[in-house]
Amino acid sequence: MAHYLVKAPIDAAKPAYEPEPVPASEGINAAGSVEAGRELFKAVGCLACHSNVNESGLDWVTFDLQERFSLDREGALQRIAADAAANEGVSGAETEELNVGFFALDASGRPTPRIKPEQYTRLHWYLMAHEHERYSKVAPELSGVATKLLHGRSREQARAWLFDWLRNPTHYSDYTIMPRFRLTEQEALDVAAYLLEQTHPAYEPQHFDADEPMIDALLINLQKNAISEGAARTRVAAMSLEEKQMDLGNRMIQHYGCFGCHQVSGFDSSLAVSASARP
Repeated sequence: MAHYLVKAPIDAAKPAYEPEPVPASEGINAAGSVEAGRELFKAVGCLACHSNVNESGLDWVTFDLQERFSLDREGALQRIAADAAANEGVSGAETEELNVGFFALDASGRPTPRIKPEQYTRLHWYLMAHEHERYSKVAPELSGVATKLLHGRSREQARAWLFDWLRNPTHYSDYTIMPRFRLTEQEALDVAAYLLEQTHPAYEPQHFDADEPMIDALLINLQKNAISEGAARTRVAAMSLEEKQMDLGNRMIQHYGCFGCHQVSGFDSSLAVSASARP
């Protein structure tokens, strides 16, 4: 599926995407201000649709402990601090299930909002289970957005894309529900600088080589309802690896009905085949 999504042909009827250039005007700080961007991010209402565990994680875990265990705020913070001390040097996979020490401690032993890299994934699972309404919103959670944007891109390329997106979201995606905030050039650069600091601290993308025998088996299985197994085997044997990956990606997207929620190249006129996955 990933291979298809990367290689799928772009609709020739749509103009090629060219981001609005990052300004080089005098008086413009092209690198942006992280702190100014952080304040703007909160002031213009981004948190109405997005969550950001880097900003709110400590508060949400504290609220959860107060609500579920009838603790006051200080008692909840003490529980977090004690668990953080107990899991020091322990991987997320080895941490006890009930441990809520997701955060680094300051010099005095109090929890800070900074998430321990090895506890990052555990924290997200915890919040999905116990603070779902605060955590899950209509738009993506943003604590790792820069990790996605910077993979395979330079910082300048990621900044250019973000700048254009923040200035006019419909320039990149004509069906997005994100509103245009009418940010100035400097404001957009500041918010972009802030978002480029939101990284997944422990994520390293993995490379997977194509498993051609598995691809063959899946393609044959997916065609058995339409043609005989023998005919499916003959068809697959005549295909190149590239053709197999594109065909399998196309068929898997059809099988799972991904286009019911997503706009997928090649499926623009397809009807949804699955119920909404939204809760």
